[in-house]
Amino acid sequence: MPEQNNQTISDRLSMRRIDSRFEELGQQIVAHDNCAYRDFKRLAGMILAGFAILLAAVLAGGHAGGKG
Repeated sequence: MPEQNNQTISDRLSMRRIDSRFEELGQQIVAHDNCAYRDFKRLAGMILAGFAILLAAVLAGGHAGGKG
């Protein structure tokens, strides 16, 4: 019976270690996702800014060309 109790305790400790590793992995995944989301937002902002500059240049060019 003591062997069975020792095995149960050992199993519980192993499960706690596994649980803590999964918890750490989960935190790393969340941190990576947050970083990827920030990078995506930054890239999307740059693309939108580029389109805005392009649109402004086209509109300014078309407007100036119409006057001349």
